[in-house]
Amino acid sequence: TCRFDYQPDICKDYKDTGFCGFGDSCKFMHDRGNYKTGYQMEKEWDDKQAERKRLISMGVDPDAEDEGKGDDEFAVNTGPDMPFACFICRGPFKDPIQTVCHHYFCQNCAVKQFRNEGPNCPICTKNTAGIFNNARKLVNYANTKGGFSKLFLQASGENEVDEDNDETKKEKDKDNSSQRSQTKSVGAWDVVDENEEGAGEGVAQLLSEQNDLAKKVEDEIETQKETQKQETQTDNVDKGDHQKLLEIAKSVGWFEVTAHGQTYWYNQTTNMTSREVPPQVTQLIP
Repeated sequence: TCRFDYQPDICKDYKDTGFCGFGDSCKFMHDRGNYKTGYQMEKEWDDKQAERKRLISMGVDPDAEDEGKGDDEFAVNTGPDMPFACFICRGPFKDPIQTVCHHYFCQNCAVKQFRNEGPNCPICTKNTAGIFNNARKLVNYANTKGGFSKLFLQASGENEVDEDNDETKKEKDKDNSSQRSQTKSVGAWDVVDENEEGAGEGVAQLLSEQNDLAKKVEDEIETQKETQKQETQTDNVDKGDHQKLLEIAKSVGWFEVTAHGQTYWYNQTTNMTSREVPPQVTQLIP
């Protein structure tokens, strides 16, 4: 190895190790001004460890954070590479969210996946820690295309957008109308004959199923409201009976006490407690 000395007036032993055998009699200058002291290095280490713990709590791998940082620095921009369908339900997005690993899902699909399967992303199996952000880029991109349903149809190939003349469009429409009478579109990526299995499982059926689910949810909400009304009525009746019970218990010396989310009965004269209604009170109930 070759070492070039650009500072011949500084003691190299003292600068590298902080110790010089000649001591104060050394003819070279003892200077370590550009070296950090111990407390500075310890402070930087503590800051790095605190940042590492913060990233781990958010579900981000701190070791793989800087991997591939400059891979797309000189990539050619070919437009936004946005998904058109949810990876879980294979349908158009509904209230889309974005994970920490920059993947998009429907809000209900992501919540169900988190509750049933765990916090890992279903695409890259990365720990999301249940953090779902608002997918603003996807929403803005879908608005330029006319909404999520139109984006789904255009990208899946079921409603292709042509840029030809009007005459060619009319001819293609005629051909497509004759072909549609014989075939039906299925799913988002295939076209099959009517006689084949699964011919009725198209996008229209998917949308109708989603509408049925929405109706069921509305019916459940209405039933819950009715049950709540009935419960409030019964509670009002029970409150009147409960007040009578308190008056009877007070005459005997018992009081109802609530502490730490629990209710129990207390007698001041005898210094006794009971979790149930005391028998002395039940005997006096008419």
